[in-house]
Amino acid sequence: MIMKSYASHNQDIATQMDSLTRIVLMNPVLENVLVKASSLQLEHYYIGAGCVTQTVWNYLCGRPLNDGIKDLDFVYYDEDLSYDKEGEIIDRVRAAFGELPYQLDVKNQARVHLWYEDRYGYSIQPYRSLEAAINSWPTTSTAIGLRRTEDGT
Repeated sequence: MIMKSYASHNQDIATQMDSLTRIVLMNPVLENVLVKASSLQLEHYYIGAGCVTQTVWNYLCGRPLNDGIKDLDFVYYDEDLSYDKEGEIIDRVRAAFGELPYQLDVKNQARVHLWYEDRYGYSIQPYRSLEAAINSWPTTSTAIGLRRTEDGT
């Protein structure tokens, strides 16, 4: 397998962010999700984890950008911890992105501590922010979240 030379690695953070954005926006699925997500009127959300990382690896390895992507993580932070509220958001996000070629995983990161012990065998403290939740993801290469800003960048 031949990997592309990518001159922006080990550069300043602005150059790395520009390169990441350029690569992600080449993936038409992720670009569509990033554009549509603003219509959901959620205050604090990110598209992240493996779908972003795999897109970059695919680009660098010269593979189709969606190759190997199994799901898209759509994470948000809402202090309303009710199951019903999370279900409402999940339904709204799924309705907006029902045409995805892979699964959609929607989670309120403010609620993770409520079910974490049952799934993983130990408890965690509630996350204080969405960024704190993303920073806790188990691999640094997937601990990333993207969204469009109000000015469209």
